[in-house]
Amino acid sequence: MQNKSLCGAVLALAATSAAANTTMTPVDSWNFAWTGFITTSPSQATAFWPEATLTGYFTGSDTDGDGVVTKGELSEFVFAGKIFAGCRNDAYETCSIEHFSFTPDHQLSFATNWTWSNPGGQMPDFRTRGFTRTGDEHYWYWDQPGDDWYTSMLWTDQTVFSIAPVPEPSAPALALAGLVLLAPVMRRRLHRPARA
Repeated sequence: MQNKSLCGAVLALAATSAAANTTMTPVDSWNFAWTGFITTSPSQATAFWPEATLTGYFTGSDTDGDGVVTKGELSEFVFAGKIFAGCRNDAYETCSIEHFSFTPDHQLSFATNWTWSNPGGQMPDFRTRGFTRTGDEHYWYWDQPGDDWYTSMLWTDQTVFSIAPVPEPSAPALALAGLVLLAPVMRRRLHRPARA
């Protein structure tokens, strides 16, 4: 009987803890992707590429309670391999988030700009820059003397958006702790003689 009471208390504590977390402002991390774009570049004809994909992730918290995570509420933001939250913004690299919005119904929109150059390095005249306007265009351009290249990816009505929360590290740990607590109880039940 004592074990049942102990298990009940542990489960009640876990449920109370979970309920308390839903009332606080959570910090959420999300992975996202868009797939299927009209692409164009000097090396390929303009066409719809269903496998063309842009991915990223962000971590943010709706600290002002308005139901929207905005750029000021981001702690991490990476898109297409570029770090936007915490960008260096020095002689080599600049980046900016002009707009960011993530709503409870999982609508994500943002606008970003970035540049990179290598002044005084092995390729001093090499430069790259780009921008993204979700729902419109992702553009990337690089140039060096005698050579330049670009690619443009345009959103269409066939572009598919997917987004999923990054599991909290504490969730698997909590499940493991529950199994550890239940193991002795289950072991005793398996080894208990059958009642007549």
